[in-house]
Amino acid sequence: MKKKVGTVLEERVLREAKARASREGRPLAALLQEATERYLQVGSSRSLSNPPKAGKLDFRGARGLGRRLWKQIDTEAYLQREREAWD
Repeated sequence: MKKKVGTVLEERVLREAKARASREGRPLAALLQEATERYLQVGSSRSLSNPPKAGKLDFRGARGLGRRLWKQIDTEAYLQREREAWD
């Protein structure tokens, strides 16, 4: 059963969530529900008393990080410079 709730979010967080929901063609409520469920499953295991085990990294939550930085970079030129540095 679903229940309507009221909450206060940082304006930036709400703006980004709305934009992502729009890009993905889904309701904002569905995106927030999924994020909350993921936090409850994954986030609760990452408390200070139970840190993640060494050697096991989960990059699923990193999707989209650095997106703004890469918009300003010509990726083909960047890759070419990196490949040239290997020689």
